[in-house]
Amino acid sequence: MQGLRIYSPKSFAETFAGVLPLLAGRTWLALPESFRYPLDWLSEDDDEVQCSLSKRIAVFETMARAVELRSPFCVAQFGYVVGPGLFPEYADMVSADWASLFGMREPVENAQAWLDGYYGQARRDTYLSAHCDVVLHSVDSAFYEIFAAPAELDACLRHLEAHAIRYEAVRLADWGHL
Repeated sequence: MQGLRIYSPKSFAETFAGVLPLLAGRTWLALPESFRYPLDWLSEDDDEVQCSLSKRIAVFETMARAVELRSPFCVAQFGYVVGPGLFPEYADMVSADWASLFGMREPVENAQAWLDGYYGQARRDTYLSAHCDVVLHSVDSAFYEIFAAPAELDACLRHLEAHAIRYEAVRLADWGHL
């Protein structure tokens, strides 16, 4: 897969605004730590609770399901599966610090098996190229990446160039920070 590495001080939602409408309708698998609640989405109007969840967060939590491995002694979180509706509405929740999201046009029947396959690969780029059509990534708030089909990359390029955001071409096969 071809992609772009984007050096932007802006949020995920601002950086990818030009392509987010094209990403709507997909099912997403996300690795742990991929989502953060924006502070302005929290509601402080509940007298009994210091901070309650806003309606936007409550709706998101009905869309997102944690994928966990449970035993009598522990729970290991593998990631999340989020149905259609994540983008563009919930783009503000994607963490700039460290996030990996994998988009598919079809629903994922067994998210646990999909993530097991991902984690079990020596060459994760090969697995991702075969099993999803969009990969979104952020690394330590230093850069974002998108790997996708030409239509999505072209929309992203137009947005980046219109806003003078620096980028470089990359390939998923060179993805060294899996």
